[in-house]
Amino acid sequence: MIRHLITLIWNQRKQNGWIFAELTLVLFAIFMLTDVYYSKYILYHQPLGYDITRCWRLHLEEVEPGTQGYIGEKERGAKCWKRITELTNRLMSTDDVVAVGSSFNSCPYSQGNSWNTIAPAGADSTNASPQTLHSQVGDVGYFEVFNIHDVNGKRIRDVENPAKSQVIITEKLAEKFFANQDPRNRLVDTGELDVSPVLAVAPTIRETDFVPATASFYIKASGALMEEFFQWYSPKDMEYTIRMKRDMTQDEMETWLASLGDGLTSGNIYVNAVTSFEEMRSQRINTVMTEMQMSQLICVFLLLNVFFGITGTFWMRTQARRSETGLRMALGASKRKVVSWLNAEGLLLLLLATVPIAIIVLNMHHMDLLASEVSYSIGRWCIEISISLGIMALMILLGIAVPAYWIMKEQPAEALHYE
Repeated sequence: MIRHLITLIWNQRKQNGWIFAELTLVLFAIFMLTDVYYSKYILYHQPLGYDITRCWRLHLEEVEPGTQGYIGEKERGAKCWKRITELTNRLMSTDDVVAVGSSFNSCPYSQGNSWNTIAPAGADSTNASPQTLHSQVGDVGYFEVFNIHDVNGKRIRDVENPAKSQVIITEKLAEKFFANQDPRNRLVDTGELDVSPVLAVAPTIRETDFVPATASFYIKASGALMEEFFQWYSPKDMEYTIRMKRDMTQDEMETWLASLGDGLTSGNIYVNAVTSFEEMRSQRINTVMTEMQMSQLICVFLLLNVFFGITGTFWMRTQARRSETGLRMALGASKRKVVSWLNAEGLLLLLLATVPIAIIVLNMHHMDLLASEVSYSIGRWCIEISISLGIMALMILLGIAVPAYWIMKEQPAEALHYE
């Protein structure tokens, strides 16, 4: 049957040539749209490298001088960190809290912008060149709040030295610096800690749901480093985070905090407000989706034009072959067989159009012109081309089905009358 269809297509090559060119061009356009949106879909569902379930940010403020409750001078350095440690101990003493953490420009969805240079200090590295990468700085509680642990399953608290600030690198950075070697206890040089052994290897993180994973590293800050930070930063600059044991709404969380009363105040520092990380995530996603709306509208407009173009082409093609279908029925072909023949011929033209598409896509992949947020593979190509072919096949079948339905209702003699 396929040989017979190819013969029919070749005998009408003048008309089919234009249809083939149209199918190739439209299939390529739909494939590129599919590639963009499918890669975003895959990226959205990839692991983030952290967990924000039941996580909240507590916003700290200081009592202003001259106002009620002000105690002495502004607290900085070791005194400031001592006050925050007191708050942490009070929160951890309750039955509703899993962990409390402190960090600077490092929380998910906070748009933190902290960059530092890191380089392997030993001679056993496969890539000794310094890298300027996104870094996250937080105490050991920060890792427990966001459930960040070593890829071997060990908690950071179980392997840390509380008296030292230590470096934790992500899997992508470990692969870049040490390839297949175990990076733990190997020396790296950072702008914050100079030469320090790698404490652990954490999962590679993504800043948001629509950003691909990149190499980065953490600094697990000791109390001494946190005291040093507070020489320049105020408490409101710090990201004070908490993980609860149960899910809470915004009102429930505010009610729970209010029940602690003066327990949320230490010296001049107090908890002023609370924000859910789930809400922060929703806001970031909504921002991205709003930015994508214009491109989505353009894509919808393009697909509508493609739909009417392809459907109209095969509608007219089927209508123009009215006498041919009448002759086939007059020679004994059933109506179902004639419709199957028309559908198979249209779909075969579509499949033939995938040959130049495959060549074009391979060249575009070689030149890195395809969406690069996620790695390209044969599986991804098969899924994208299948989606594209499915969309095109529906348009072709619809363009054939409606005129074929009216032709099948006619008697063969009536169809041949027009010939």
